Amino acid sequence: CRLVLGAEATRNASRLKSVTAAHLAATHGALRFLAGTSVLRAARAELSPLVVTHARRDAWEKEVNKTARDLDVHCAEIRLKLVAIMRERCDARCAEITGEGECSFRTAETEADASWPRRSENFFAETAEAVTRELGTIGRVVGEHLEKQDADEVFLKIAAVFDAGLGAALESAVSAEGSEAEKKTRGAAAAAAAAEALARLTARDAREAAPALARLGATGGTDVTE
Repeated sequence: CRLVLGAEATRNASRLKSVTAAHLAATHGALRFLAGTSVLRAARAELSPLVVTHARRDAWEKEVNKTARDLDVHCAEIRLKLVAIMRERCDARCAEITGEGECSFRTAETEADASWPRRSENFFAETAEAVTRELGTIGRVVGEHLEKQDADEVFLKIAAVFDAGLGAALESAVSAEGSEAEKKTRGAAAAAAAAEALARLTARDAREAAPALARLGATGGTDVTE
């Protein structure tokens, strides 16, 4: 687990070029299998009677319990790492939207600078599509390997990250566009699309999964549904 979380596996395994969310999710599934299924229970039930003295049996069972707790800790660390990966993706999207990233675009403050790249008409739609695709990928990967309770925990934290980050970035970008109603509508539509993607990820109503994005989406006349 430490190899995966610390990315040391990329140095110790020649065929593993990077540690992805899929690797983390698969590792989580394997650890949960050891901790939550019959493996440890079987070890305790089958091996404990073979320990002759009571003191040694107590020591053995304490060691088994410690192993179970360690596995739970490792699983919790992996879930946090999965959320951290998506936080980095969200931060990158927000930087593009607000004009602070490598793919930044012209806003009202930089309108006088002819060298500044103009925001394309499809920018908001393309951003929403990219966010939806990324959320769909993490949803599929996590859903395949994590138990429902663990997956729900990850999804809700990811939703909170994207709702706060994208909500603020889109609201700032829409305000910076000036008074052009069409641009504001496109920004609101992107917010609504992101809210719907988070609703699918968390299996909740969009207003519950992403209240800030849903609220911004509604300002553009977009009906945000489940």
